[in-house]
This record gives sequence, structure tokens and C-alpha cells, in this order.
Amino acid sequence: MKVFIIISALLALASANQSSHQTIQQGHAAPVHTSIHKPHGSHHASVVSQPAADPSDVHNPYTADHKPIAAVHAPSHAPVHAPYHPAPYHPAPVVHRPAPYHPAPAPYHPAPVVHRPAPYHP
Repeated sequence: MKVFIIISALLALASANQSSHQTIQQGHAAPVHTSIHKPHGSHHASVVSQPAADPSDVHNPYTADHKPIAAVHAPSHAPVHAPYHPAPYHPAPVVHRPAPYHPAPAPYHPAPVVHRPAPYHP
């Protein structure tokens, strides 16, 4: 009996797949079906998304001819990424130099303001 349980568990584990089906419909719009399938041991998932009606049928949902739900017949290929090697970053060296010498500016002394009465000529 223990052997049967172990073999059953291993068989269930080996044939385990992940799949998800989702149908979204907003208001009276045509539904959109999405299917995601990831076979056990696979590195990528197959995704199928299909609106259930033509764009012309979306505005008239009562007479729409709904399409059949799309199915994944074969998994998609593994993505191929071109190698990307950015140029190495070399920051500018940090150099601490003393501030250059500038003699102090001459002090500012504004000209005195002298208030004289306006000249009066009778």
C-alpha cells in the first residue's frame, strides 16, 4: 500500500501542470478570454488572449457572433535574448584640491548722503 501511495504521489507530481482560464466582461461589451498554460518542468508559459467578438460586434452585443475560445495547441518557443554587456562604468576620480587664493576685495564704503536744502533764489 505504501508503494502505491508513493508511486501515485510521484505520478501526480510528474504530471502536474499549471493552467489558468479567465473570462472578463465589462457591462454589455463582448467577453475577452485569456488562457495561460505552463507545463510541468517548463521554463515559460503559453498565453492566449482573444476577444470573443469582432470589433464591429462590440457595439451591438445582442446580435454579436461570439468566437470560440482559443486554445493553446503548442507551447511557445523559449525567448531568445541577445547578450547585453554594457560598457563598464568608471567614475571620474575624486580630487580634493585646495581652493585657489584670491585676495580679499577692497571694503565697500558708500559715498555719504548729504542732505542740503534746495537753493532758493527770490
